[in-house]
Amino acid sequence: LSFEFQFGQGDGEEEERLGLTKTQRDAMFVGMDALARLMEPVRHRWEVLAIRARTLDDLDDFLAALARGTPSLKYCLIASKANAFDGPERHFFVKDCRKLDTVTLLSPKLFLDPFRQDVASLAGLSTLDLCYSYSQTDAFFWMESCPGLERLSIQFFDAPPFALPYAPPLTLKRLKTLAISCFYGDSDPRSLLSLLTLPVLEIFTLYYDRSDFVHMNEAWPFVNDLLERSRSPLRILDLLGTSMNPQEMVQCLRLAPSLEQLMVEGEMVSDEVLRLLGASQISEDGVIENVSHLCPRLKKLEVHAFEGSVDLLAQAVMSRCRIAQTTDSDEHEERKLSRLVFAYCKAEALKDHPVLKQCQKEGVKVEYRNCI
Repeated sequence: LSFEFQFGQGDGEEEERLGLTKTQRDAMFVGMDALARLMEPVRHRWEVLAIRARTLDDLDDFLAALARGTPSLKYCLIASKANAFDGPERHFFVKDCRKLDTVTLLSPKLFLDPFRQDVASLAGLSTLDLCYSYSQTDAFFWMESCPGLERLSIQFFDAPPFALPYAPPLTLKRLKTLAISCFYGDSDPRSLLSLLTLPVLEIFTLYYDRSDFVHMNEAWPFVNDLLERSRSPLRILDLLGTSMNPQEMVQCLRLAPSLEQLMVEGEMVSDEVLRLLGASQISEDGVIENVSHLCPRLKKLEVHAFEGSVDLLAQAVMSRCRIAQTTDSDEHEERKLSRLVFAYCKAEALKDHPVLKQCQKEGVKVEYRNCI
């Protein structure tokens, strides 16, 4: 059986637009409680459960049913209002859920209880989305409890740095995709990253709201340390808002030789990075010689708020268009940069640059997003 409910999650303006009175809203919640009681006797047949509500108080019956056991459950989504940071906490506790594959939580007051949780029920979980989380400790408990994770996405909102001094290192042997976004306050994930080893990681996204970054003048080696420990076959790397300096960025790219897609922002795209991203150089006699370079398999480069040397960037891109006049066509296509994206940039100097125009003629697709 599959159930999806959305009740009372709209804001006050939405409810006013719909013409719902307080009495009608209360009646709706009473009706949902009655529906939960009707569903409870068949909880052993639940396969999909997706519930969105204004507060977790409205979901107590459903949370209690999960704790009593839902052996057929494969997908679970529980959501409350994104700004519902007040009120009592609740615990997500599932029992006899050996088939559970995906969990999505969009509620800042819903936490995992690692001391009560039936470990076997989360052992097969492959996909986990934690949205509006303000506890890095809770995120770590989830990781510990889900050894089979393959895809993990976390949105931290004013989540203080990890505060368990005796937390053990954690290796997630199946995790291929990790996305961490940090919003508001000091949500620096350095402590969390320092505990992880991810040997099969292929896609890593780290976004930090720059306006709230409190460590801008410090070195930030935590991504590099993670990559060095993991030695993973990273294919896609998106880094926005970290305080990594250009030297750390160079080391980061050296640790990711299999990279195919890269997203970075202006300050990290230094002249040194651009020179090293070049795939070939022209010798004094005009003969093109292949040389070692960063990210030999790079196919897509996306740069945000670029303020560096347009000439160096254009030369690096052009060199990727003409990589191997001495190699076969298959290897040429595998190593050729095919897509260049600029976002939040001053586009005039970029669009008019003759070398970038030539790159387009060589087959590079150039895109501009939210540029002026």
